[in-house]
Amino acid sequence: MKDIELIKVYEESYKIQFDDLFKSLDKIYINAVDKQYAIKCQLGIINFVGGFMVNSELDKKIIKLFDHTMKLGGNISDVINTIPNTVNFHKQEKELKTKDNNNDVTIVWKKILGIPYKIERINAVIQGTISSNFEHLKEKSEIAEHLGKQRAVVDLLEQIKVKFIGNGGLMELDEKNGENILPVKFQTLNNLKECIIRNDLADFFKTLQSVFASLSYDMKITEGYFHSHIHFLLTLLDFDIHSEVETNRGRIDSVIETENYIHIIEFKQNDSEIALEQILEKEYYQKYLTKNKILILVGVAVDKSQRNIIDWKMKSYG
Repeated sequence: MKDIELIKVYEESYKIQFDDLFKSLDKIYINAVDKQYAIKCQLGIINFVGGFMVNSELDKKIIKLFDHTMKLGGNISDVINTIPNTVNFHKQEKELKTKDNNNDVTIVWKKILGIPYKIERINAVIQGTISSNFEHLKEKSEIAEHLGKQRAVVDLLEQIKVKFIGNGGLMELDEKNGENILPVKFQTLNNLKECIIRNDLADFFKTLQSVFASLSYDMKITEGYFHSHIHFLLTLLDFDIHSEVETNRGRIDSVIETENYIHIIEFKQNDSEIALEQILEKEYYQKYLTKNKILILVGVAVDKSQRNIIDWKMKSYG
């Protein structure tokens, strides 16, 4: 692929990611009574996005590579073309570190852990090591697309920091402060992702109930409040989710597509049965019949007074 084509892929990916995140974050600001609190929420959320997209050692190297290349007068295609070598060098570094670590077990640790003295080493793997999507991308077009998404997150985070300071916030913010602002934990987000992948909607909505229970009371509550928050949470988890999807007979509130499933979701005040009936009556599922995936129709009941999801019903189609 030519450099000019790579730049186009990057720019399109950047624009889609930036616009989508900005619109979702802006809704939080518009609906909030306390604007400074809203900006804190925005910072917390975008830091979580960064936790998924720019938090590994390799990602940090690529961010530095991008900034360094631009300062030297390079362009986007220069960065994209250099990333494969950066990834390979990073992998070699990891292999050397693994090789140097013999996992020898000392007498002291044998005594503490109750390990038999004849055992000289343990092959241990450190859990929770964060990998980068760049390690799995082979084509330069894929690298360009992911780089665009990553830079959109980095640039939007900087914009919100400036906005926060302009509204009387702290002059300096680090990633840790940003993460502590949002009451949604990393593990919670990961649980949401796993639930959708395996179609465990019971745990999915229970987790969402916990999320909505932790959000500020100073928000305007509408049906859109709920599905816009769900849209945003799943967007930052890199799901293929669309809201207000037009069909020949109406608009679907949310559609979530994974490798094996398509979830068609409708929200209604206090009645999940009516929400599910609307999907069936208007045949929202017809739009997706040609896809070789299991269609899951989901009606969700929300309550303004409780400010939460109160019930859900689901039905597989076909």
